[in-house]
Amino acid sequence: MDKKAQVTLFIVIAIILVALIVLVIIFQQGIPGAGLSESDVAKVKSYLGDCFELKTQEAVLFIARQGGYYSLDNVESINFLDEKTAYYWKGNQTFVPSANTVAGELAKYLDEHSSECFASEELSGYAFEGKCLSDVEISEKVSVLFNCPVTVKKGTASSRLENFNVQLDAPVLKFLDVSSQVVEEYKKATGSICMTCIEEIASEGNVTIRIVPVKKEIAEPEHIWFLITDKNIKFDGNITWRFVTEL
Repeated sequence: MDKKAQVTLFIVIAIILVALIVLVIIFQQGIPGAGLSESDVAKVKSYLGDCFELKTQEAVLFIARQGGYYSLDNVESINFLDEKTAYYWKGNQTFVPSANTVAGELAKYLDEHSSECFASEELSGYAFEGKCLSDVEISEKVSVLFNCPVTVKKGTASSRLENFNVQLDAPVLKFLDVSSQVVEEYKKATGSICMTCIEEIASEGNVTIRIVPVKKEIAEPEHIWFLITDKNIKFDGNITWRFVTEL
C-alpha cells in the first residue's frame, strides 16, 4: 500500500472516530437546541406530579394545625408549649376564616415549598429554570393548579413544562363548617361548653371533636383548644383541624 492510500485510510478512520464521538455526545446530551427525549419528559413529569401531590398533602396538614393559616403573623393566634394555632373566638369576636382565605393560605405554602421538588436527587442530571405558582380551589376536594412555566434542561437539550393538576380528598369545607357550628354554640354561653351540643355537631359531621381546656394555673390567658378529626379521610395519618377559643 502506497503512502497516499495509507493517508486516505487514516483520514477515513479519523472521520469515523470523530463521527462516533459526536454520536455518543448526541446520545448522552441530546442535539443542541432539541427537546428532551420522550422518556426524559415522562420521567420528569411523573416525578413532579407525585411530588406536587405530596406537597399538597403537607400543605393541608400544616394549615390544619394552625386553624387554616400558613402564617399566623397577622391573625389572632396563640403559642402554647411550642404549639400554635388561630383564635376563632376572642374578645367577643368570631375569627373563623372563609374557604377563600384558607385557599389563599394553601397557595402561599405551595408557592414557597413546591420548588423543593426540583431539588430532589431523583431529578439529578436535570436543570430547571423558572418557578411554579399555584392556584387553589376548595370545594368537596382541594384542587390545585400548578402553573409551571419552567424550562427543563439536560445537557444541551431542553423542554418546557406546562401545568400540573392535583385533586386531594381533604374535607377542609367540612372542618370550617363544623368549626363555625362549634363557635356559634360556644358564643351562647361563653366560658362553658354544652357537651351534648358538641357531640351532636360531631355526629352530624361524622367527625371527632376533642376539647382541651387550658386553665389559668397552667397558662395565661385561659383558653380552650378544639381538635377536629375526620373519621373517613386519611393520608399520612389523620388530618387534625385545630383552633382556640378564649375562656
